[in-house]
Amino acid sequence: MPLTVVSAAPIDEAISTVGGIALTEIDDCFQLKKLPNHFIIGEMLDWDAPTGGYLLQACFSMGKCLGNHLNQIYP
Repeated sequence: MPLTVVSAAPIDEAISTVGGIALTEIDDCFQLKKLPNHFIIGEMLDWDAPTGGYLLQACFSMGKCLGNHLNQIYP
């Protein structure tokens, strides 16, 4: 997917949205502790960080991690 960056916002404005599922409610593979076989990644989680352009990378990395985990369980 081609992407053209035309400008950047100040780092003070690059904050992830607050709210979502608490990190204490998921296991190491992003599975909901109270609802097995349901996985939560990306902005569905409650994280608040100055991420700049790295939010997408964090979401992609979580997806890759979860994909690897699921491929081991369901080859």
